[in-house]
Amino acid sequence: MPAMDFEHGFTLWRALGMTGDGELIPFQALVAIHWTHRVFAVVVVGALAWFISAAWRIDGLRGPARGALAVLLLQLATGLSNVVLNWPLLAAVLHSGGAALLVALLVVAVVRASTPQGGKIADSPQSY
Repeated sequence: MPAMDFEHGFTLWRALGMTGDGELIPFQALVAIHWTHRVFAVVVVGALAWFISAAWRIDGLRGPARGALAVLLLQLATGLSNVVLNWPLLAAVLHSGGAALLVALLVVAVVRASTPQGGKIADSPQSY
């Protein structure tokens, strides 16, 4: 395990790239941020794998499940390429966009799962 500085890495009120005291953030703080991101990424991959496998079996959720699988693979590719290729801007932007797209797909899945008509809004309240 590398040396990590969680105190400076996770100070909430600070300028970007700076400590709470206004000094440049130490390398060990960046390592702490990076490792924490990796650990939570493993948790998210596990949760998404569970969601995809469960949703795949439900007709109204199969589309969002396919989309989540595709975006999850994009997330893995862009996340790994960020590290291996030394943070190219395009990969970093795609990685952030992929996270937003995953959230959107999960919202679609929740709406479809919670409405009686599989996500379609009824014309009138009587149709329920």
